[in-house]
Amino acid sequence: MAQTGEVFLEGEDPFRGQGCEMLDDNRVQGLVAVLRGVEQSPEPFGVHGGQSARARAPSDSRWGREIAFIRRATVVGGSCQHAQMTSTGHLLTAPADQPRARLLELIGAIEPWDDVEHAHLETATQWINGGAPLYRVRKPDVPAMHLVSYFVVLDETRGQLLLVAHRKAGLWLPAGGHVEPGEDPWAAVVRESREELGIEAVASPVCGERPFFLTVTRTRGHGPHTDVSLWYLLNAAAPTITSWDESEFDAIRWLTSEQVLREPGELLDPHMHRFTRKLQHAWTTRHRG
Repeated sequence: MAQTGEVFLEGEDPFRGQGCEMLDDNRVQGLVAVLRGVEQSPEPFGVHGGQSARARAPSDSRWGREIAFIRRATVVGGSCQHAQMTSTGHLLTAPADQPRARLLELIGAIEPWDDVEHAHLETATQWINGGAPLYRVRKPDVPAMHLVSYFVVLDETRGQLLLVAHRKAGLWLPAGGHVEPGEDPWAAVVRESREELGIEAVASPVCGERPFFLTVTRTRGHGPHTDVSLWYLLNAAAPTITSWDESEFDAIRWLTSEQVLREPGELLDPHMHRFTRKLQHAWTTRHRG
């Protein structure tokens, strides 16, 4: 349960007028309980202090609107923490929701390559805003949807990118791994690049320490689940990568973008061809500039 405190809402409150409004502790905890799943208990909408949340709510429609508002509120101890607008146009607050705010900032800066990426960005935004758990806490599929950081290593001098033969997936994929609870996605890239390839993460100037691409993918095999994957770009000279985590990968390959596009799609990450076309466009645009 969230800490006891006051909820302050910025903007128009349809229940009490306008401005920064306060809800009392009982209503705060009842509303937070609903958002955290207590509504699935036998008592309608959960119980707080022996009184049902439905009994305290003036009406179902008003209750629903209050839930929508509390999603945008910060539970704080006596000071007004205003909701912040992210680049995606969604309200989220700090400090309680800083990881979610950071993720919304990151994905809001991604320019969708096509309609598929646009849809995936919308799905990811709704997932983050919805309050669902973000990080994998138990292998392979708990929770059923969780965050991944991919990183595609580029040797721009040779015009090549690195793919790895992933043992469990049976596919040629970018390197990467699951984001740990509370970990920044870029920090996951730094950690995984050391663990899997023995290199320090050097961000590509194409997008810096921000994701270049986003996918939402249902995995196959044992424990199927959905990966929300942020694709980062790193720079490294191909000769500097001389070893890899053989418990994870059978082999590595350096390929040009044209070679990647000639590879059968069923041997690759299902979005690899789309990613490669977006990368080609970014490379061309950058070199023209």
